[in-house]
Amino acid sequence: MTKEELKQHAKQQIDSLFAQLDELEAKSDQVKADMKQTYTTQLETLRTKKAELKQKYNELEHSSEEKLEEVGQAFTESKGSFKESFSKLASVFS
Repeated sequence: MTKEELKQHAKQQIDSLFAQLDELEAKSDQVKADMKQTYTTQLETLRTKKAELKQKYNELEHSSEEKLEEVGQAFTESKGSFKESFSKLASVFS
Protein backbone atom coordinates (compact mmCIF):
# COMPACT_ATOMS: atom_id res chain seq x y z
CA MET A 1 0.00 0.00 0.00
CA THR A 2 1.38 3.39 -0.92
CA LYS A 3 1.59 6.22 1.55
CA GLU A 4 -1.30 8.04 -0.12
CA GLU A 5 -3.49 4.92 -0.06
CA LEU A 6 -2.65 4.34 3.59
CA LYS A 7 -3.44 7.96 4.46
CA GLN A 8 -6.75 7.81 2.60
CA HIS A 9 -7.72 4.53 4.27
CA ALA A 10 -6.74 5.84 7.71
CA LYS A 11 -8.68 9.07 7.16
CA GLN A 12 -11.82 7.14 6.22
CA GLN A 13 -11.47 5.01 9.34
CA ILE A 14 -11.06 7.89 11.76
CA ASP A 15 -13.86 9.86 10.13
CA SER A 16 -16.18 6.89 10.64
CA LEU A 17 -15.05 6.29 14.23
CA PHE A 18 -15.35 9.96 15.16
CA ALA A 19 -18.85 10.14 13.65
CA GLN A 20 -19.87 7.18 15.81
CA LEU A 21 -18.44 8.96 18.86
CA ASP A 22 -20.47 12.06 18.02
CA GLU A 23 -23.61 9.89 17.95
CA LEU A 24 -22.84 8.46 21.40
CA GLU A 25 -22.17 11.91 22.81
CA ALA A 26 -25.55 13.05 21.51
CA LYS A 27 -27.21 10.23 23.44
CA SER A 28 -25.80 11.35 26.81
CA ASP A 29 -29.24 12.44 28.03
CA GLN A 30 -30.43 8.84 27.66
CA VAL A 31 -27.97 7.56 30.26
CA LYS A 32 -29.65 6.58 33.50
CA ALA A 33 -28.58 8.43 36.61
CA ASP A 34 -26.81 5.43 38.13
CA MET A 35 -24.72 5.01 34.98
CA LYS A 36 -23.94 8.70 34.46
CA GLN A 37 -20.58 8.59 36.29
CA THR A 38 -19.48 5.51 34.35
CA TYR A 39 -20.54 7.16 31.10
CA THR A 40 -18.71 10.38 31.93
CA THR A 41 -15.51 8.57 32.89
CA GLN A 42 -15.54 6.38 29.80
CA LEU A 43 -16.33 9.37 27.59
CA GLU A 44 -13.30 11.24 28.93
CA THR A 45 -11.13 8.19 28.29
CA LEU A 46 -12.47 7.99 24.76
CA ARG A 47 -11.79 11.67 24.15
CA THR A 48 -8.18 11.09 25.22
CA LYS A 49 -7.95 8.13 22.85
CA LYS A 50 -9.44 10.32 20.10
CA ALA A 51 -6.70 12.91 20.60
CA GLU A 52 -4.07 10.16 20.51
CA LEU A 53 -5.55 8.75 17.31
CA LYS A 54 -5.56 12.20 15.71
CA GLN A 55 -1.90 12.58 16.67
CA LYS A 56 -1.03 9.19 15.14
CA TYR A 57 -2.87 10.13 11.95
CA ASN A 58 -0.96 13.42 11.83
CA GLU A 59 2.30 11.50 12.22
CA LEU A 60 1.20 9.17 9.43
CA GLU A 61 0.39 12.10 7.17
CA HIS A 62 3.81 13.64 7.65
CA SER A 63 5.93 10.49 7.83
CA SER A 64 8.69 9.65 5.43
CA GLU A 65 8.48 6.55 3.25
CA GLU A 66 11.15 4.96 5.46
CA LYS A 67 9.02 5.37 8.59
CA LEU A 68 5.69 4.53 6.94
CA GLU A 69 5.45 0.95 8.22
CA GLU A 70 6.37 1.91 11.78
CA VAL A 71 3.99 4.88 11.85
CA GLY A 72 1.25 2.82 10.20
CA GLN A 73 1.58 0.17 12.92
CA ALA A 74 1.38 2.82 15.65
CA PHE A 75 -1.77 4.20 14.01
CA THR A 76 -3.32 0.72 13.87
CA GLU A 77 -2.57 0.15 17.56
CA SER A 78 -4.05 3.52 18.50
CA LYS A 79 -7.14 2.78 16.41
CA GLY A 80 -7.55 -0.56 18.21
CA SER A 81 -7.33 1.16 21.58
CA PHE A 82 -9.92 3.72 20.48
CA LYS A 83 -12.29 0.99 19.28
CA GLU A 84 -11.94 -0.88 22.57
CA SER A 85 -12.77 2.24 24.57
CA PHE A 86 -15.64 3.00 22.19
CA SER A 87 -17.13 -0.46 22.81
CA LYS A 88 -16.98 0.10 26.57
CA LEU A 89 -18.78 3.41 26.22
CA ALA A 90 -21.39 1.95 23.88
CA SER A 91 -22.09 -0.83 26.41
CA VAL A 92 -23.55 1.80 28.76
CA PHE A 93 -26.54 1.90 26.41
CA SER A 94 -27.02 -1.88 26.37
